[in-house]
Amino acid sequence: MIGFLGLLIAIAGLMAAWPSHASNRRASREASLRSAYTTFANDSAILDRKYYRETGALHPLSQDSEKLLGGLLGRPGWCYAGGPLRVMNDESIKITLKEDGYDDWITPRLRKAGLFPYKRWDLLSNLRTTTGEGPKWSSRVFAVNFISGTYESGFTFNLYEGEYYDFYNTSIGMGLLAAFEQASANGTNTKLSRLRSKMWTATSESIEIQGYFALTAVSCLTVVVNDEGASMLLHRRGYDVADNRGMVGVIPSGSHSTFLDADTPVTFLDTLKREFAEELLDVDETGESPRRRVVEEAVDGLIQNDRVYLLGIGMYPTQGYFMVLALCVIDERSASVKSWLSSKGATSVVETFIANYEGDVFVAPFKQKEIDAIRRIHRRTPCLGEIIRIISENFDEVNRHVIGVNDLPIVDKNSKGLLRDRLASIPRAVLKLIWHGPQHKD
Repeated sequence: MIGFLGLLIAIAGLMAAWPSHASNRRASREASLRSAYTTFANDSAILDRKYYRETGALHPLSQDSEKLLGGLLGRPGWCYAGGPLRVMNDESIKITLKEDGYDDWITPRLRKAGLFPYKRWDLLSNLRTTTGEGPKWSSRVFAVNFISGTYESGFTFNLYEGEYYDFYNTSIGMGLLAAFEQASANGTNTKLSRLRSKMWTATSESIEIQGYFALTAVSCLTVVVNDEGASMLLHRRGYDVADNRGMVGVIPSGSHSTFLDADTPVTFLDTLKREFAEELLDVDETGESPRRRVVEEAVDGLIQNDRVYLLGIGMYPTQGYFMVLALCVIDERSASVKSWLSSKGATSVVETFIANYEGDVFVAPFKQKEIDAIRRIHRRTPCLGEIIRIISENFDEVNRHVIGVNDLPIVDKNSKGLLRDRLASIPRAVLKLIWHGPQHKD
């Protein structure tokens, strides 16, 4: 009897202590999630360099991977390597739409790692509750599950449609797993690299993607040309974006998605134009993609289809989403751009650009030495690193055949033309702006 009574007392004690135990366990998971998110948001450059080699079927696109870490991953032949540049159109990238979906291999890993205070919720719901972070709206976007071809032969993308939340819960989830592994003293998440190796399986000219929502996006370097020279736009990303916070990148850049009034298939060129209108021309971005008509009217005459060039494709090392890399040339000497400027009452397109919450825009000379200086920036996005690498290794051809500024002097900081007083020389003034420009407010 005494033994039975003691057992009852012990059970009662355990029952009384259980709420406190559960509360402590949840608090521990909340702390782990906050720590992983902070590491991911602030140290994505370090994470990208870490996973630049741990790729499975994919490998660094740069051959000089020891010195220039932090670019994109891919397959041989995925990037421009000399010769004629290809215009970004249906011949260089063919899109096939599928009624496919994806298996989520990431959410179970997040739960197992102890990063979900609320186990039945997804990543975004846990983040919103625990940290107040995460997107406030979703939109219809495209993911890829199969890629074939090369730069020379042209690419084929098999795409399927989903929600931006799908990308956040899986690709950003991979980033949080990588960040947790980075910060964890006991190596809780050491199997992540093995998981990643199963996600990408490749043949000689194709790759299949599985296990997560592999978002597709466009990243474009914009170059402006006039009688005084050529310049390129750089983007210092703000602190209200999902990833790559405070890092230097290119502009425009954004996920491949449809229009509100899309009645025809959406191309990557359409996405580039939409992002250009949203990020530089103040076209409203309220959580829904704008109408095609609004975008076309905003860029008509400014962006010429035959002056948008494909540079290649690649995958982000940490988050695993796929980027289409492009070069957009805006020639102020052309009749269409002159007409566009006249309609705006402006003398330079740079005067018309209005940066949004995503960051600040800087202007730099399009010259070999400045491009090489950008390659050495630590806090740059993998897309910027890869685009700059491609151009640097083929600068004479790009400059001669695309930009067409061989005989034009470069604008200096005292010029009253295209760049005006916004132009600074790299690496001193521009890099100073990049590093010490508008700061994050806690």
